[in-house]
Amino acid sequence: MALTEVIAALEAGQPLPGADRDELLKALKRYRRGDGFHLAGFERVRRRNAALLRAAEAVGGSTPWTQAGRLAASVARFEARVLPRYRDQPPASPVDRHLWDAWQSGARPLRSRRRLYELIRD
Repeated sequence: MALTEVIAALEAGQPLPGADRDELLKALKRYRRGDGFHLAGFERVRRRNAALLRAAEAVGGSTPWTQAGRLAASVARFEARVLPRYRDQPPASPVDRHLWDAWQSGARPLRSRRRLYELIRD
């Protein structure tokens, strides 16, 4: 089951198959340790990219290259100053909240302007 299906089943009060229940318990234990939820690889990357694109929209910019530069600066500031303070809950700033979502995805963060530009441009 995908994570969204597990959540829907839990919300509906339906029992989970043993393997899904075990995977959910493992994910919850990792989350409790501060590791965040670990989704399947493709889903993690998709969530990270969607959150980074929302952050790029929030920082703005007249061209994708300018937007990528602003986002790269926001990522550096977020990692250095914001992330250490907000391990358990998202920050209030829209840009920081989207970056927090990207980090919570479990996918490797994108930091360089070039990589962020490739994401924004496509």
